[in-house]
Amino acid sequence: MKKLLPIIFSTFLLFSSVGVASASSVVPQEVEESSNVAVSQDEINNLYIDQLDRLADYVKSNNHEDVSKSVSDFLSQDTLKNNDELKTYFNQKSKKLNILSQKPKEEVALKSIEIDAKTILTTYDDGTLSITKTTMEPVSNSTLATYTKWGQSTKDYYSIVGMKLFTIAVGIECYCDGTKASPTGIDKGFYERGFLSVWQVSDWKFEKQAFYQTDYGAYVQGNFHYGFEVEGVGIVIQDKFIKHQVIIHKDCSVSTSNNF
Repeated sequence: MKKLLPIIFSTFLLFSSVGVASASSVVPQEVEESSNVAVSQDEINNLYIDQLDRLADYVKSNNHEDVSKSVSDFLSQDTLKNNDELKTYFNQKSKKLNILSQKPKEEVALKSIEIDAKTILTTYDDGTLSITKTTMEPVSNSTLATYTKWGQSTKDYYSIVGMKLFTIAVGIECYCDGTKASPTGIDKGFYERGFLSVWQVSDWKFEKQAFYQTDYGAYVQGNFHYGFEVEGVGIVIQDKFIKHQVIIHKDCSVSTSNNF
């Protein structure tokens, strides 16, 4: 069993950032370990950033109304999954995993690119990517001096080959009068796992709160993880903490904030 663990670990690491459909094509094989040259996290981060740049150019040049489809189409065809450095890196990482000390860590964003005023693409140091979409309803009059505003922000996470891993979303409606935003009582926050995704969430939380005494918003957060079971023992391979929030300001403008 000990000899099999590195291979099992590397497979699940690839499920995280590559995806079930394509993991078999990039799972490191022991026979390929002829090179002892280590691949650093910085080198891999540069690969992820380069992929994000190519992805953003593709989305902008194709001008698709459906950004999610554009992202999925591009990633499914991109060649990063076949990169030898990436294969070596996952093989290295699988051998260094300490299953007794896996603790949630805040996700690390490497780079974000704004596609338009409501859409942002982001790549992370674990190989995942996200699309952040902010939606707002037009301001409506509640009284002569008070307006009502709805704001929502959704983040879709993808593997580097275009498989949707999971979605998180948070939305809230507020009254705003120029001096303060206050909740109307209408809000929502949810998590949804992608089709065939191995990612799960624990310690999920949806909360509302005041910001700076003049603004109001809501946030969702949780520990997102994946793993497997060996001889009856559940093993978590990766566990990262994600927080996402939306804020409505006193002037009825809407902004989002992440934990990076």
